[in-house]
Amino acid sequence: MPNPPDDLLQRVFDDVHLDPSLDLSPSHQQLFDLLCGLWAQVRLAQDSSSGDQFADSLLMDLESRLMAIALVLQVKSNTGR
Repeated sequence: MPNPPDDLLQRVFDDVHLDPSLDLSPSHQQLFDLLCGLWAQVRLAQDSSSGDQFADSLLMDLESRLMAIALVLQVKSNTGR
């Protein structure tokens, strides 16, 4: 299965808006930046896993969990909770 582009996480959650009140709070922005860094590290590890089934499985699980966390963060940021 081909890997999606490295900037997928960033593009999925980029919202175009004109209302500054919709911007992430500083703490949420820090969390999102951390998630993007972790995403990049997982993608780098996937590229160098050399077909190791255990590593591939673990990295796929981490990737799924990071996407879920990013989605929850985005929803919570948009609802102000």
